[in-house]
Amino acid sequence: MKLAILTSCLIGAATFSATLWKTGGSKSSPAIPIEATEEYGRRLIANSSELLGPDSGDPKMRYTASRLACASCHLGAGTEPGTLTLLQTTQHYPRFSARVGAKTEIEDRINECMQRSMNGKAAPPDSSKLQAVVAYIDWLSENVPPGSAVPWRGIPRVASSRTPDPVNGKKIFAAKCVFCHGAAG
Repeated sequence: MKLAILTSCLIGAATFSATLWKTGGSKSSPAIPIEATEEYGRRLIANSSELLGPDSGDPKMRYTASRLACASCHLGAGTEPGTLTLLQTTQHYPRFSARVGAKTEIEDRINECMQRSMNGKAAPPDSSKLQAVVAYIDWLSENVPPGSAVPWRGIPRVASSRTPDPVNGKKIFAAKCVFCHGAAG
């Protein structure tokens, strides 16, 4: 058993060394930081407040101002059908955004969410956090054939026979929503 472990370690070290030697440690293309993994992207979506928001220990890494998580809207970290699933999302980018009036990339859409939905600021394009979220969203669609049926996307419409009541809505917002969204929404 010790021999098998030692052999595996030597093979791994040789592979790593050969890769470095072959690429010459080249920096000709922007390197994706080691922390920009699919798993890290999933954690960023699930725990946004702690990793991207006001509860982050590093003030420079606070890209969202609310205590919402991306998973507050994208339930199950974007895997739940009918809850703003993130499956096959990257297949729709680049695409035209009427709000922006131009073609946008998935990174633009993620930053738009952080700015508008989470009352924050855009992450730099080379941010490992932004790259990790993109890597996770890409990974979610890895084995989904293009054009295949996707679990229902978007927010379901709620049919109601009740007349909207802005006065009562303001009271409910103050009691239930201000904690995450802030007084200005």
